[in-house]
Parts: sequence; C-alpha cells; structure tokens
Amino acid sequence: MEIREAQEKDIPQIMQIKNWGTEKDWNKEVLERINKTKERKTAYLVAEENGKILGQIFLKFYGIKTAPNYPSMEDAYVKEEFRGQGIGTKLIEESEKISRKNGFNKIGLAVNPTLNPKAKSLYERLGYKEVGDPTYLDGVYNGTEDWVIDMVKEL
Repeated sequence: MEIREAQEKDIPQIMQIKNWGTEKDWNKEVLERINKTKERKTAYLVAEENGKILGQIFLKFYGIKTAPNYPSMEDAYVKEEFRGQGIGTKLIEESEKISRKNGFNKIGLAVNPTLNPKAKSLYERLGYKEVGDPTYLDGVYNGTEDWVIDMVKEL
C-alpha cells in the first residue's frame, strides 16, 4: 500500500470512498483540495493499493477556526471493507510526518464523539487528547448536525 498525494485522475474513486451526499458539489471540493495541495497550503492524501483508492485524509496547514495556529486533519476516511487494517493509522502518521517536516509541533482534528466513537478511540490510541472545549456544530451534512470536539497531539 502506498500513501501519496491525491491527483485529478483519482477524483472518480475518491467520490466513491464515502457517501458524499448532494448538498454540495463535492467533485469541485475535491478538485479544490488537490489544487491547494499543489500550492502547498494543504496535503490531500490517499491510500492506494493495486490502483485502488482505499482511503483519504485532508491536512490543512492553516488549521481550523478554533485552532488556526497548527495543522488540522479532516475527512479521514477509509472504505468500510478495508477498515481495521491500519490504513487510517498510516494516513494519520503520514499527516503527522508532513506537519513536522513543515515546522509544526502540534496537529489537531475534530471528531464527533457520539456518531464516531471508533474514530475517537483510534485518535486517542495514537496520542490525541481532547482540548477540553465544549462540543460545537461543525456543519450539517446530509441533514445531520455534526457536533464535534477538538483533539490535539504534540509532535
């Protein structure tokens, strides 16, 4: 398995990784992420094996609104049939490596602890700690409110 930067040719497979919904033009969003990676403002990574995209992660060097001073990962996602094989861990570790290489000593993420307890557990095993702030509404996706907490790791 290889972790590499996403490319335009990957868009059709990326669109199949998760149910992107119809509230937003995700094809356009994925292309914008790829272009921001070319500009070195982000790192949009995919896990690929034998030409098949198994997972993705989007790393923003400019962070998020609640933590703008260090990189933040979002949309870490592995196709359901490939979960539990270490793919998500490898995507996260590569994001951490890239962050260190770019001079950062912290990295963060937001997770919905209620709707995504397995992801939260993975992040905790990898050394991420809750910031301690209350949950906040990250957005509404396909009609579901996404109430998240921030987590951070020292690199």
